[in-house]
Amino acid sequence: MFAALSISVSAEITVECNASGYVIDLSGSSEPTVQFTAQLHSSDSPVDGILVIFILTYPDGSFVRKTDRTNGVGQAKTSFKLDQTGSYTLSKGLPAGRGIIGCSESFSVVR
Repeated sequence: MFAALSISVSAEITVECNASGYVIDLSGSSEPTVQFTAQLHSSDSPVDGILVIFILTYPDGSFVRKTDRTNGVGQAKTSFKLDQTGSYTLSKGLPAGRGIIGCSESFSVVR
């Protein structure tokens, strides 16, 4: 799939993001909804029950914020509707004040 980038967001928890630059081809797709995951671990062990924030910035500058909790294998998942062509940025991480501490990945959507 994609190369994972590990970002330590605290002394004990790491969030993994995909390497930026990938392309999602939705040509022929009637439902442009795509699922994204965040992988969290501590000392190579999955972390369960941690709140993860996902923020997707669309090509037009608008954004959507969603949350999920990690499961027993350290994954949090959410889906976003990708209804615009162009460049997106997905940020995912742990809550920190009014923002998040984590990592971001950029990708493009084509049709």
